[in-house]
Amino acid sequence: MNHRQAPKVGLAVKQMRGNHELSTRHLSYTPPRRTPSGNAGYCLHGPVQCRACRSECLRHPLRRQTAVVARPLESPDVIVSYFHTHAANTLICVFLQTGAVIPLGIYAASIVSRLRFLGIRAAGPNIALFGGFMTVFNGIAAGFTVWAMIHPGVTNDVPLTTALYYLSYALGGPGFSIPIGLLIAGVCIAAAFNRLLPKWLIAFGLLLAVAGELSWLNLVFPQVLFLIPLVRFPGFIWLIATGFMLPKAANQPSHATEV
Repeated sequence: MNHRQAPKVGLAVKQMRGNHELSTRHLSYTPPRRTPSGNAGYCLHGPVQCRACRSECLRHPLRRQTAVVARPLESPDVIVSYFHTHAANTLICVFLQTGAVIPLGIYAASIVSRLRFLGIRAAGPNIALFGGFMTVFNGIAAGFTVWAMIHPGVTNDVPLTTALYYLSYALGGPGFSIPIGLLIAGVCIAAAFNRLLPKWLIAFGLLLAVAGELSWLNLVFPQVLFLIPLVRFPGFIWLIATGFMLPKAANQPSHATEV
């Protein structure tokens, strides 16, 4: 090979390597996520970030693998972007939560029937039945609202998606904790006057009922959001314990004398 042709061959090799690198980059490139409005913006820390949050993701690389559920205090762009990119996960959650409230309605009807069978004719069982059925209705309505919200034709509309999200939050948040507090309060009052449950269980139930009614303030004061999960999860434990501890017959010894 002529020594004059050697630089040309080396230059050709470099160009081939450069073209190979460009083709590799092109195959591994992922287009940036876009908001429903079409502007490259919020991306929920995905593999390719927008310019605004790329530096934040570089400082905290673990955040790139997670996506936080949109909260009511978030901006509309954040809410819409979350449901637009996590429709499948949201659908599974809606399916499970909507089906889970059906046993709650059956429980409410059963516990009121047992209180009637034990000879209680006061208003407590009626209050409990109203609270239980209202909890089920609001829970199903919240699930159906989210189901309608996550469809592609709806999530492209920012005002409509935001409005449906706030409605689903009202039904599934305070709309759940307030009536379930009535369910617990109705059972507690009836059991307290007839000494059907231990005193500690009645006191715990009344505390949950008060917290449930106070969660109504979340509509005006977002700072009391903690009252909603405080009623939801311990409330289910209280309902299960009450179902086991209520007497099954009118002449059966109650647990009122237990500590």
